[in-house]
Amino acid sequence: MSELLVNNNLKALLFRGRMMIDADGAPDAYQIDDPRNLSHEEDDNKQHLKYQTGLPVCPTSLIDARRAKADPERYVNPHNIPYIVYCLKSRNTDCCKLHHHDEVRVLAGDIAVVATVEANEEIKWYGAVVADHNSETRGEGSMALARLFGVDANPRNGGSKELKFIYIIFPGSRLAPAWPVSESEIQRIAKEKFEALGGTEFLRQRLKREPLPLAFLESDPESSEPIDRLALADDGSTEGEASSPA
Repeated sequence: MSELLVNNNLKALLFRGRMMIDADGAPDAYQIDDPRNLSHEEDDNKQHLKYQTGLPVCPTSLIDARRAKADPERYVNPHNIPYIVYCLKSRNTDCCKLHHHDEVRVLAGDIAVVATVEANEEIKWYGAVVADHNSETRGEGSMALARLFGVDANPRNGGSKELKFIYIIFPGSRLAPAWPVSESEIQRIAKEKFEALGGTEFLRQRLKREPLPLAFLESDPESSEPIDRLALADDGSTEGEASSPA
C-alpha cells in the first residue's frame, strides 16, 4: 500500500518495496540473443509492432505522442533514464487498491524520489520519473535507476528483493508535455519537490515513527520468507533489516 504524506502544503505518496528491473522502452528489450543478456520475456502469442531493426516494440506508458509508434524515441529508454513503475491503470487488482487514494492520482510523467538508508545511516536518494504501469508492482525501476543504487541492472535475473527501497511519488508534478524530459530536469524537479516536502530530515523523522507501508500485501506470493520492516530507532540506527529471499 502507499501512504499519503502531506507537509508544507505538498502531497506525496510513500511506500517501500524491492527494486525489480524493467526493460520496457529499450529498443533492444526483446532481443533474446543479446550478448549482454538484455531480454524481455518472450511472448509468442502476440503480434508485435516492430522497429526498423526488426525487433518488437516494447512500449512504456509514458510516451512522446508526436512520434510514430515504431520510433524508439517515442518511449522512455531505461538504459538512460531513471524511471519507476507504478499502478497507473486498473484499480481492480489487490495491489492497485492498496495504492489508491481519493485525494490524489498518479499519472505517467509524475516525478518521484527513490531512497535507501545506508549502513552509515545516510539517506541516499535519486530522482526518477513514473514511466510505466504494472498492476502487481512490488517495487520496480529502470536499468538506469538500478545502476544508481549499485543494483544488478539485468532485467532477466538482476534486481534486488531486499525491501529497503523507499519510493516517494509527487502526484501532479509532471510537465506539459510529460515527455520527453531530460534526466537533469527530472533530478531538478525531484530535488525541488523533495526539499519542499522536508527532504531527508522529514523522511528520517517519518522512519522513526512507524514502519513504512509495503508496496504489496503482507503475504508475499513470491516468497515464504517473513517480511521484515525498515525503520530508524531514535538514535538513527536501522531497525528491522530487510530480508533478502533467495
